[in-house]
Amino acid sequence: MMTNHSPLSYSNLFTCKPVRAGIAALLLIIIASCGGAPARPPEPAPAGERPTGFPSTILRPGASPAVPVTAPTEIETQQRYENPAKDLIKIGRYLDAALLLSELAASVESPQRQEYQLQIASLLLQGNYLLQAEQILNEINVANLDNSFHIRKTLLTAQLSLANQHPDMAVTQLNSISGLIKNARPELQKDFYNKQIDAFYAKKDYAGSAIARQSLNTLINDEAQILENQEIILRDLQELGASEISALTNKPFDKTMQGWITLAYIAKTAGDEQQAQQQIDQWMEKFPDHPVNLSILKTIIGQQPEALGRPAKIALILPLKGRFGKAAQAVQDGFLATYYSQKDDAHRPVLKIYDEGDDPRQIQAIYQQAINDGAEFVVGPLNKDSVNTLIQQSEFPAPVLALNYSETAQAPNGNFFQMSLSPEQEAKQVAEHAWLDGHHKAAVIIPNTAWGERVFAAFRERWEELGGEVVEHQTYDAQKSDYGLPIKKLLNLDESEKRADDLKRVVNTNFEFESRRRKDVDMIFMGAFSRQGRLLRPQLRFHRAAEIPVYATSHVYSGTLQPNMDRDMNDVKFSDMPWTLSHSKSNNELKSRIEKLWPDSSQRYMRMYALGIDAFNVISELNRMRRNQFSSYQGETGLLYLDVNNRLLRRLVWAEFVDGKPRILDKF
Repeated sequence: MMTNHSPLSYSNLFTCKPVRAGIAALLLIIIASCGGAPARPPEPAPAGERPTGFPSTILRPGASPAVPVTAPTEIETQQRYENPAKDLIKIGRYLDAALLLSELAASVESPQRQEYQLQIASLLLQGNYLLQAEQILNEINVANLDNSFHIRKTLLTAQLSLANQHPDMAVTQLNSISGLIKNARPELQKDFYNKQIDAFYAKKDYAGSAIARQSLNTLINDEAQILENQEIILRDLQELGASEISALTNKPFDKTMQGWITLAYIAKTAGDEQQAQQQIDQWMEKFPDHPVNLSILKTIIGQQPEALGRPAKIALILPLKGRFGKAAQAVQDGFLATYYSQKDDAHRPVLKIYDEGDDPRQIQAIYQQAINDGAEFVVGPLNKDSVNTLIQQSEFPAPVLALNYSETAQAPNGNFFQMSLSPEQEAKQVAEHAWLDGHHKAAVIIPNTAWGERVFAAFRERWEELGGEVVEHQTYDAQKSDYGLPIKKLLNLDESEKRADDLKRVVNTNFEFESRRRKDVDMIFMGAFSRQGRLLRPQLRFHRAAEIPVYATSHVYSGTLQPNMDRDMNDVKFSDMPWTLSHSKSNNELKSRIEKLWPDSSQRYMRMYALGIDAFNVISELNRMRRNQFSSYQGETGLLYLDVNNRLLRRLVWAEFVDGKPRILDKF
């Protein structure tokens, strides 16, 4: 096997003093283990051409080191080390910046040495060099130093635990400095509470996350940030069930936290506006000094549009013919199965079904016909173009629940609701889940289709909002079966092979060679349907990406248990709806009935059946959901909640392929 050597002799960067040799040796290990993946500083130019301030100690192999034997002056430190390191950090070259600071750490005494070591560990964590970051952290001796050094080291150690997906360990580490943090600088306190929030959330300890956010709230000065943080406190607590929230009221929390818990219970259980107002009034008497923003109380009380009446007549508008016909038929069957399963015959609304047709320009006339026929609530249309057309109306005498999202940027009328099985929304949840799993550097492989472009754009937008980086993306032809070329490009294997070919030409000899994949990727987002996913995952393994976690949307799973065919997708994590992942017929009578009535289509279009079921059931929940933005409805397509534009969003279930079968990882 050919070994890739660095073109630079980093071993000459450091002094040989025993007390400082450890960090140099550890970073030498980093260089040896990176296989050429991370970018390195350019080789130095001749003396007359070298940029001012660039460290002259980065040398070619065999050159004599120019290592300072005494501590550099402040100006020398900035010019030779700190300024170039800052430039490298700006372009994401964290390892190279760490190397420069390592040289500086080797030339100074305590506590400056520990200061630079902490910066080095932070850079390694940012660059996802977790093993090396751990080794550096173990090297840092903060005994007899200011408490801030101990706090910073512990915060970095907790960050490492979170990156390694050990939130329990991170909580323990953070608890060890809880006594010191109260007297620490505000920026360290903020870092502490933010890491607590991440750790508790990763553990699904929403009460713990809310408590940490309340502590963080006291350190925030910006009013908009305070409001956002308080809204998340309430939302975190409402991840719990009503009984769980009620149980928290008996625990010895401080007065402020008790107020949040009681408020969350009101928001979770209030039946109507009047009841919510009474409960909020009582709450304000009990917690008169609570820091909650008044706009949150108004949201809970429900100062929203007038309540929707209980419809006596419902119109269902679907494209029952043409290219959407089979999918629309599945939505209709799911809707009807739910409609007829209602036990209260006396209050069952009258239902009339309308064909949407293929011409979106006709949808407004069809809606008006439904109104003329007495419809008090309209479900549909399904075609996105029809939704785009219908939403242009200024008034909706009968509220609408469209079964797709519009593409218009305008705020819809208050009586216009939208729900969808949006792949873009799923892609954003992939980004959120991967981020919570501790990943930061993504590689993306998607089909070269409009669907692939939409999914990638949504993933990238959310990933970068969270602070992640897409280091590479490639497309593949979904009609083919061999995806070797885009995978090689994704993992930089093609460049590794090119370097080997160039070297063979230079030395004019053949030698054994094993290509090396890039090391700056810690997760792969695989945009694929089941056929492509079954081909992509084993080919990723073949091309040395077996250990990189792979995430996907629900499309990667056919919805039918086929362990022999899906075995190659073992370890792939994906999100999907409860309806699809529940294979216990005894737990879902409606699903069993549908599978018996429509055995073929219920498998092929199972997600569309779930959409029809939720479309009927959610009608009676819309009043509560738009009065209280923190409320939700557990549907078959996911946990549904309304955003500010009356769009029903879905929180999905996460699963992982194990022995060719989806195994649910956590509820949401």
